[in-house]
Formats: sequence, structure tokens, C-alpha cells
Amino acid sequence: MDFGSNLKIIRKKHALSLRSLSQLCDVSKTMLSEIESGKKTPTITVAYKIASALGISLATLMQKQESVESAIIRKNERLSYVDPDTSIMKQIVSPSFDSADVEITFVTIPAGASTGLITAANSGCKEYLVLIRGAIKVKIGQDNICELHEEDALYFEAHKEHEIINTGIIAAEYFLIYRRLSKVCLALSANSVSTVISC
Repeated sequence: MDFGSNLKIIRKKHALSLRSLSQLCDVSKTMLSEIESGKKTPTITVAYKIASALGISLATLMQKQESVESAIIRKNERLSYVDPDTSIMKQIVSPSFDSADVEITFVTIPAGASTGLITAANSGCKEYLVLIRGAIKVKIGQDNICELHEEDALYFEAHKEHEIINTGIIAAEYFLIYRRLSKVCLALSANSVSTVISC
């Protein structure tokens, strides 16, 4: 099942019209319709906007949902998504199921490429990045810029727009772990202070 087919199923499950979803994610109704019909492939930025508006992970939009107690995802069986504008490739490493609160992706960014601004997630969402190869710059919000080199790791709270840029001369590769807090955890952490590390 592809991104467009999943999007249509999930949109209808949320009882949203194309117009309503368009207003929520700031993506045109025409573009959404063409994505659902498979005529267009969304960029990573657009895909994140849609997922964020629906309150789900990108993996959920890319994979068939199933309930599992354990799962093995072989390297050659990873679901891949290639941004048509930047050639950035995301491979889903974690299984996707309704109750999952963690998404793990393996990302390859060509030299000089950028993800563009990634839409801010809901409060309580967290990201952990481990750079395997190359060099990248991560911009978080307006004033936090982190330079990462091979085997460096970064944690940040994902409720701010962010951008990841390959600053090296070779393709950069990293694992990105995205964690969504459950409603119970969000309630427990409602009085905590949200922070983003300074680099």
C-alpha cells in the first residue's frame, strides 16, 4: 500500500474532507487529491505537514497498519521514500502499528542537500539523531544551530520547526528516532519545562 492510498484511508477514518485537511496542513486541496490518486509524490516537507496535521507519524502514512508483539525488519525489506525534489531517502526501520509511540528512520542526504523546514510537531514530541556518516547542520527554531560530525548524537524537542542540512562533501547518513508521548504521559509532563539543548 502506498502513501496516497494510506492517506485517503486515514483521512476518511478521521472524517476529514480534502478541503478540511488542506486547511489543517496548509497543502492545497488539488495537491492532496493528486497525492491520494498517486499522480504526485509529496516532498518530505509536505509529507511531514500532512502527518503532523493528522497527528500521526510519517511511517504510519507509508505502511499498512497491523498489531504486533514482535517484528523483524530486514534491511532489504525496509520501506523507502525518496524526496522527488532533493533525492533525500528515508527508510522506515521500525514497525508501524496503531499503538506505536516511536518511529525510527534511516536517512540519507546527498551532499549539499537540505530537508527544508520541517513542520513543528505537537508539544511533547522528541527526536534523537545519531549521525553515522558525513557532517550535518541542524537548525532548531530561530536561533539554535548544531553542527554534527560522524558518530555525534543530538536530542531535541520537536515542537519547533527544524531543518537538517548536509554540510559535507559526501552523502550524510543518520538514524532518527522520533517519539510521540501518549496522552497519559503528556498529562503527567504538562507542568514540566520544555527545553532544547544549546549547541
